[in-house]
Amino acid sequence: MKEQLRAEYENYLSRYGLKPRPQLPKEVREASMREVVRIMYEEARSRDDPMAEHMMTLSEERIERDLAETRHPAVISIEKAALSVEETIRTLPAFAERFHDNVFVGEFPTGSMNCETVRVEGGFLVLVNSGTLTMLQQVVTFLCRGDADNPTSSASLEAADGIADVLANYVEHGDPFYGPKPLLGGMLSMLSSSLSRAAEKFVVAHEYGHILAGHLAESSTQSIAIESGVGTIEVVRKNHEQEFEADDLGYRLTLGIDAYDKFDLKPIDAAGISDDASTILGGWNRSL
Repeated sequence: MKEQLRAEYENYLSRYGLKPRPQLPKEVREASMREVVRIMYEEARSRDDPMAEHMMTLSEERIERDLAETRHPAVISIEKAALSVEETIRTLPAFAERFHDNVFVGEFPTGSMNCETVRVEGGFLVLVNSGTLTMLQQVVTFLCRGDADNPTSSASLEAADGIADVLANYVEHGDPFYGPKPLLGGMLSMLSSSLSRAAEKFVVAHEYGHILAGHLAESSTQSIAIESGVGTIEVVRKNHEQEFEADDLGYRLTLGIDAYDKFDLKPIDAAGISDDASTILGGWNRSL
C-alpha cells in the first residue's frame, strides 16, 4: 500500500513540475553542518552553558550519522513525525479502528507554510510544505530565547520581535525561509529541538485527524482551488468546525493519550486566547 501511495505522491508532484527533494553534495552538507555547530557552540559558551563542550562531541556523532543519510533532512523530519503519529494511532483503540494504513506523508517543496491532504487512488497524501518546517524551527527557537517568567524582559521582547520578523517575511515573500535564522546551543538547543519535533508531529497529526474524522469522505466533501507557488491546486474544502475537530484529534495523537482527563489543557487554553480574541474568533466562525 505504501509503495503504491509513494508512486501516487511522485505523480502528484510531477503534475506541478516538482520532484522529491534531493540531497546536496556531501561536502556542501558537511561544511554547512560544521558552520551551524560552530555558531551554536559559541552561542552556548556566551551563556556559560554547561552543555557547550559536551554538545561538540554529540555534534560530531550527529554529523557523521547525517552524512550517511541518503534522504533530505526535511524528508527525514516529515517521515519521523508521520511514523510517530501512526504508532500512536495503532496503540489507541479509538483511533486504530478508523485507520486503514492508507496514508502517505511527504514534502510539498513549494516554500509555502500550508499543509494539505488530498485524496488519491488507494488512500490519501498528506503534503507538508517545506516552509512549514522552517517556520516551526524559527518560531520555537525564538520562544526558547525568551524568558517565560518575565515576558517584559529584554530577552522576551527580542524573542517577540524575532517571531514578528518570521511572520512578516512570510507575508511579504510567501516563504518563511527569507526570515531570520535563529540558532541556540547547549541545553536550550536540546529544548528547542524537542519542541520543534513536537510541533512538526502536531502539524502531521492534525492532517491525520481530518482523515480519522471522515472529513475527506468522498460523499461529503467539495473541492476548492487555492493558489500556491506552483500554480492552482485542488484541495478539499473544510469548515472551521472540522478544523477544530482535527486540532482536537491532533492534540491527542501528539500527546499520545486517549482522553483529556489525563492531561489538563485549561492553562494552555487560558493563556492562548484572551476574552477579546475569543469574541473576535467566535464572530469570525459564525460569519463563515
